[in-house]
Amino acid sequence: MQGKKDSSHPEAVWKQIWESFSIPKINFFFWALFHNKILTGDNLCRRNIAGPHRCVFCKKALETSVHIFIECEYAQKAWTSFLAGLNVSPPVHSSISDMFSSWKARYPYNIADKSLWHKVWIAAPKYVCWKLWLSRNEIVFNQKEMTAENVAEKAKKLLIETLNQSIARDSSLRDEERAWLGEYIPTSTPSSISRPNHKKIWQIRDTMENFQRWWKSQGKCTIFFDGASKGNPGRSGAGGVIYLPDGRKEEFSWGLGHKTNNQAEVLSLLKALQLARNENQKEILVFGDSELMIKSLLNKKGLKDPVLNKQILRVNRLMKDLSSVQIFHILRELNTEADSLANIGCNLEKNMISINAGEPNMAAIP
Repeated sequence: MQGKKDSSHPEAVWKQIWESFSIPKINFFFWALFHNKILTGDNLCRRNIAGPHRCVFCKKALETSVHIFIECEYAQKAWTSFLAGLNVSPPVHSSISDMFSSWKARYPYNIADKSLWHKVWIAAPKYVCWKLWLSRNEIVFNQKEMTAENVAEKAKKLLIETLNQSIARDSSLRDEERAWLGEYIPTSTPSSISRPNHKKIWQIRDTMENFQRWWKSQGKCTIFFDGASKGNPGRSGAGGVIYLPDGRKEEFSWGLGHKTNNQAEVLSLLKALQLARNENQKEILVFGDSELMIKSLLNKKGLKDPVLNKQILRVNRLMKDLSSVQIFHILRELNTEADSLANIGCNLEKNMISINAGEPNMAAIP
């Protein structure tokens, strides 16, 4: 539940606290911090509660919110490490509310309100303060210390993980912003379609160079699949490429006989998943250029074609045996290899499959 607004801060500040893409528990924590409501040493004293009254980081000053999150040398080191590369100095404010209210103005360049970097920049202090608080609690309750640099690294990693999972992206980043985000690749727009176990469909819109750099950086088995039908329905084929984490690559073309294009698409994915399973792969990225088919694979609603529904059920059963699978929709120009292999499959006899451009062998169609 969102907290009450008061007249001492502009409407925009409340929107930045509550309406950013940030994780809800971080938003709630920061709202409490903004109002000086978290149980720091000074607040414990006021409530006559036993607890650490001295800063657990420097062991010198009274533990107040402004001290442990801004003034303490430990906090300053964390901010310096977190902001490295952005030409922004650590905050020096007399309160958390002042720091956050003026946060956007501290960035040396103009930021468009609806841009990706606006979301990142507004969320940044919340994530740093959250990780500083967790670090403080680790010392208090578990007697475990970590460096300020490690706190900054964890804050940045969590922010980028949230970014990857939660929001639309654009390509208007400055060079230093792109460098700060590291492996994060922009210009992909997530769809709202999702299923249990965190399987999501994403619509990827990017250059081939950026796209390849991103999926290769994931270090997972990666499948590209496609189907083709000459006539729809007509003479059809399936094709796919499987990139294995150890650098090996497998590809196939499969003759399917008389099928619809959608049936060829799903049979292509079925075969690719079977080949990945034969290699004991448990974490898989899947890319296809048929948005209808990917939605069908992730959507609980059945289709009018009973044969297609049966094939989709087989694919979903295979995916249930995996520890993680993510399915992405890409444009045809990012799926050229699988497209070519599917067209080769159209020229093969029914039930004949060629793996790694070898001689075709019999492979019955389920």
